[in-house]
Amino acid sequence: MASTFVHAGAVLRYEFLIQWRQRVALIASFGLCFMCVLLMFELRNSLSLFAEKTLTPQQLSEVNRQLSTVAVLTLYTLLHIFSLLVFPIILADTFPKDKQYGVRELIDTLPLSSASYLIGKVSASVCSVLIALGLPMIVLGVGWWLIVYPFDVGAYLGMWIVALIPTALINTALCVLIASGQPTRRRAILIGIVFAFGCLLFLSFGPKTTLPDYFNPGRMLPFKYYLMYASSTPVLYGYEDVNVWHIGLGILGGIAEVLIAGVLVQRWMTRRLMH
Repeated sequence: MASTFVHAGAVLRYEFLIQWRQRVALIASFGLCFMCVLLMFELRNSLSLFAEKTLTPQQLSEVNRQLSTVAVLTLYTLLHIFSLLVFPIILADTFPKDKQYGVRELIDTLPLSSASYLIGKVSASVCSVLIALGLPMIVLGVGWWLIVYPFDVGAYLGMWIVALIPTALINTALCVLIASGQPTRRRAILIGIVFAFGCLLFLSFGPKTTLPDYFNPGRMLPFKYYLMYASSTPVLYGYEDVNVWHIGLGILGGIAEVLIAGVLVQRWMTRRLMH
């Protein structure tokens, strides 16, 4: 068991370096930063802060802080769609590119188990997405605080750490696993495109949360939760049916999907090597 994780760590380091030399995750990170800056200045012009003279300075500051918090949380829906579309597609070729580089045959001759290879490759993709999202989180948070207005830091970090980052990590890992058996990078990327846009189709939802919603590949629960901040009538559309606990259970459902997909792919790889 220990050797499995040692070998997986070696694969992780190799794959992570390859991905960052290709700069696709870095470009996606800069693109997301640019989008956050544009949205920040757009909402800055449309955000109406209170200047009520009957309120004390402390009360006025708290009211405006709450308005600023609601405004920054409305950006989640766009960030969610970005994470569903971009990261799974750009990292879908994580496995097939080894064949193009001519290292897959060499890897097959090494004392490297399919589990170690699988864990290392998927973990590298997860690390790339995690780092790629870190920069936009800082840029948007610091920029909004300085340029627009201070906000509830806990709510802002929760949007990223509890909802957006897990959503991006889960869907990227799923896409990497689904495309792992493709013979070429082009076919893997096509699978990634189909997977990403297919997930968008699952963002539709009903007024009540049901069991399938926890396994929805579009990660509908966090999307629905933060959509209520952008809705003037959240009760009418059933947005208030979702709370943070639903989001957590939905993330656990996504992790279960990744584990199941990982086990199936690992068994397929083992059988392929045996034959």
